[in-house]
Amino acid sequence: MGFLKGMFTEVDNQTFDMSKALAALSVLTALGLAIYSVVWKGDTFDLNAYGMGIAALFAGTAALLKFKKDSGEVWVKY
Repeated sequence: MGFLKGMFTEVDNQTFDMSKALAALSVLTALGLAIYSVVWKGDTFDLNAYGMGIAALFAGTAALLKFKKDSGEVWVKY
């Protein structure tokens, strides 16, 4: 539970960080929509498009954490 708390809080491990929660939600949404598209709708899985999309999400999350003044150090501790 300490790992999850560290993922979604600021450096002090007490203050909830909304930007980290929204970044995680966007990645989970992308995964869910990819699964829905393939399993329920029967579409083909385009690995190239999915890889580029998830890479953009990860790059955006990394940039968000880097440009936030007090959030970048949390990931280094764990």
